[in-house]
Amino acid sequence: MPKSILVFAQCANPNAKGDYMLAVQIVQDLARELVHNNPENFELVLTSTRENMHHYEKLRGTIMDNKITLVGMLQATAIPLEDLVGSERQVVAFIDANRCKVAPDELMLEIIDPESKYVYAGAANKPDFSDLFTQIAIREKVRLNQPKLFNYIPSSQQLFNSCGMSTSSLGLPSIPNKDELAPLTSDQQTLIPKTAYGFAYLNSLGDDQQNLGIIRNYLEITGHHNFVLIGNFSYMDISTFQKEMKYILSKNGSTYIGTIHTYQSIENNVMREMVSNTHGDLVATTGVQSTLEVIAEQKLPFYQDLSGNERFVASYLAAIKSLLTRELIEPNYLKLAIEVTELLFADKPLNIANQQKLQSHLAINSLCNRIKNANSQLLANAQGKLAPRLLSFITQSNPDQSKDLQAQCDSARLNLRKTGEAVNPVTDQALRRAATWGKTFELKVLLKSLRSQPALIDAADPQFQRSALLWAVVKTNATCMRLLLKSGANVNHQDADQLSAAHHTVNLKRKDLLEICIKEGANLNLKDKKGWSPLHYAASKNFEEIIACLIKAEADLNIADINGDTPLHLASKGRRKQAIKLLAEAGADLHCRNAEGLSISDDSWTVTFMADNCILPVKPSATVPTMFSEGEPEEDVNDEFFDDLEPVEQRKNCEVKCLIQ
Repeated sequence: MPKSILVFAQCANPNAKGDYMLAVQIVQDLARELVHNNPENFELVLTSTRENMHHYEKLRGTIMDNKITLVGMLQATAIPLEDLVGSERQVVAFIDANRCKVAPDELMLEIIDPESKYVYAGAANKPDFSDLFTQIAIREKVRLNQPKLFNYIPSSQQLFNSCGMSTSSLGLPSIPNKDELAPLTSDQQTLIPKTAYGFAYLNSLGDDQQNLGIIRNYLEITGHHNFVLIGNFSYMDISTFQKEMKYILSKNGSTYIGTIHTYQSIENNVMREMVSNTHGDLVATTGVQSTLEVIAEQKLPFYQDLSGNERFVASYLAAIKSLLTRELIEPNYLKLAIEVTELLFADKPLNIANQQKLQSHLAINSLCNRIKNANSQLLANAQGKLAPRLLSFITQSNPDQSKDLQAQCDSARLNLRKTGEAVNPVTDQALRRAATWGKTFELKVLLKSLRSQPALIDAADPQFQRSALLWAVVKTNATCMRLLLKSGANVNHQDADQLSAAHHTVNLKRKDLLEICIKEGANLNLKDKKGWSPLHYAASKNFEEIIACLIKAEADLNIADINGDTPLHLASKGRRKQAIKLLAEAGADLHCRNAEGLSISDDSWTVTFMADNCILPVKPSATVPTMFSEGEPEEDVNDEFFDDLEPVEQRKNCEVKCLIQ
């Protein structure tokens, strides 16, 4: 069973992709770290709710066989959160990438384990929670958002921090080199303009004048005749941008009619290629992740500020100022460099004076190169720390494990009270309720607490004498069944009616549950109070798939009940045609006689049915009575029927075996 680290992202905005990219990058960093050092054999799982998994495909390509390619040859498992229920993975950690839209409590409790670590990995625009008060605040917030979940996860198993540039943060996730991404397809290559162009990835803020102002700034500073515009500007008439571009070009003395290539969104590898090939140093960008990718491509970000990104901007400016100052460059040069970075990240649009100042400074190539080099160094300093810090927390032992488990048990028993109960159920009673109600996490907690008292796992209730396993079967809780069996529950426990787990799965017509019992070594020949085995029940009800499953598992075909009836007797009595066929063809003894001295070959209807279906083409005795009074009316049988048949008719194009001599 794999030890899995789940990395989850989900955005409230259906068009946003930043959190999904953060999740991908966290998995990438962990995968790189684990390539050469993975003694625990961790499985990395990229996940979201089913409706949102396509966001990962837009970033990294198609998910095939639950695998997604990250960069180069690195791959990770990619599975919807819903499909992880009952997957038997040991979840050692659940990493919430920026925690924008949380997963449902109940769903998470079906997936994680009592010892699972929870990590909140905020984006670079989130606080690092390094002081006590922000820690208290965030823990209280998540407890209010997901009360059921955080009622169970002890503080010692929680980590709250963010990706960022400060020394107290987790560090920045590594941004893959452009050549590590999937190569562009021929269709994608056609999207790259063939002549010099600018690039702008902006957030549609719903303010036409602000949007136009930012684009005006960018075009006047760069002088681009062509540019690519990425963003959801479908509500605007693109000719508005075209007119603005024409006006700017004509003001600068150009008669060239500019071209704007607009896209609502594009794949990440295409965007990176476009940014890399942009003419000049300046790229208009928005959001944290896209800005970092622009820096990684050795470009300068003309940054569109968004609400909530103030921390990112402040930490970047503080870090770049510190770095430039340490380089001991000439004071006036330092002043210019800091001024450029401040203007690049200032509120947009810039006023005319600041626009002209930035344009003038960017004309100094050595200054631009100095800032780009400082940006690269800043990224390098902040990258490479994230994965080691996460793995250190995930793998560290918990000194409070015993105390935490007791607290989890107390919470589990409290949650397993019935309405009106004043006290918690005792442990074995709580175990049966968890199995009955399908409370997966509570069951895991209780089973973990019973490792020193394994006998309690099979403790039965006083009325039905059912163990927790039998209650899980009766209520068809497959995940609970597996958990109990894995913990050593007796698969052959029988209740007050002497029914075993296998009996119940047959009566419920649940082949999947029966197969679980068979895999765990269930005795398929146990009898209930009537002497019926699971095969008796399957035959009496004509459950074809169940019968075939029991036959394959080598259940006794000729086992008799208290009346001496075998499964084939019951099938014949109930006129269960498919059951008769399956049992007879599997080699069930047609001569077995019950307490009344009757065998299958003594029943005229059964003999005729088997003969007509190439199962029993034999001559019956001179007088053929009906064996049973129940079921379909006895059919007339011609004593000479079998004598008169030609050999080919007897065979009916199939190999005939004479079962009665």
